[in-house]
Amino acid sequence: MEALKQAQIKDNYESFIELLADYEQDELDKRIDLLTRIEKERKFA
Repeated sequence: MEALKQAQIKDNYESFIELLADYEQDELDKRIDLLTRIEKERKFA
């Protein structure tokens, strides 16, 4: 029973880490998009 509980905790932890990594990647993508847009606007200004 304890082994099953530990496996579930590990699985939940790994899922959380994946979710966090996805969120961080999304945030980085947003920053890159914003910086790219600013850079393009400066070229045409």
